[in-house]
Amino acid sequence: MNLNSFHIDGFGIFHDLEAQDFPDGLMLVRGDNEAGKSTCLAFIRAVLFGFPDKRMARKQYPPLRGGTHGGRLTFTSKEFGTVIVQRHPGTHGGAVTLTFDDGSTGGKRELNDLLAGMTADLFRNIYAFSLNELQTLDSLQDDSVGTALYAASSGAGLAALANAQNTVSNRLDELFKPGGRKPAINHLLGQLDQVRQKLRESTGTLSLYADTKLELKTLEHQLDETRKTLDQVSLHLRKVDSCLAAWEDWTTLQTAENDLKTLPLVVTSFPPDGLERFERLNDAHRRCMEERDNLR
Repeated sequence: MNLNSFHIDGFGIFHDLEAQDFPDGLMLVRGDNEAGKSTCLAFIRAVLFGFPDKRMARKQYPPLRGGTHGGRLTFTSKEFGTVIVQRHPGTHGGAVTLTFDDGSTGGKRELNDLLAGMTADLFRNIYAFSLNELQTLDSLQDDSVGTALYAASSGAGLAALANAQNTVSNRLDELFKPGGRKPAINHLLGQLDQVRQKLRESTGTLSLYADTKLELKTLEHQLDETRKTLDQVSLHLRKVDSCLAAWEDWTTLQTAENDLKTLPLVVTSFPPDGLERFERLNDAHRRCMEERDNLR
């Protein structure tokens, strides 16, 4: 874009000052000391990038000769046509208003589109600088200056390079941000800290694990001994149950054996056919008794 003219309502020593028909390309402003060259340059910078407030070290340039502090710049652009940029002091550098050929207006976002990635430092160091600023080379060390020089040498537009830088910067913020939690690397680092904490806790319990393992081995040995004792007690219990079940029969046997010992006749020998002989004799005895009864 090219600067065509400006109008100062009130800025420093200037009031209701208008300058028009600026040439294309390089423009050199020459004048006596204190003529207002630096004031005009500061005015252009203030309208484009904001008025400094009292907290900043930059000069305020209040309207010493009346008028409203601020003014407007007129640009021509291949993309936007003729654009009037107007600004007055206020919060955050002052509200800016853009007016286009078709009568539509815009604000800060449209100004950023018009500047196509231009920053205040880049404008001061490359596109509009004073003789005093030209005498120092420190300004050329600024990152924005290097970006502009690289864009010019590579044939890439400043806006395209700035957009690429913004894309890379946003992607880096998505991956990692100091003090952040949501970026992927921050999230993984948080998980790593948790794992390390668990590892430290596990390392501290190694001695407890060894003691617990030894105690478990001792308890297993005691459990085996208890099982053996239980088997012995169970065997003895089964024997006692058997004795209790046979108690009545055993007492009967003991009584019978004692009665047997008190019998007057104890048979020491019994013939093989003794039972049969006893039955025959018993039958003969019964017949004799019947015959006796019949005789009577």
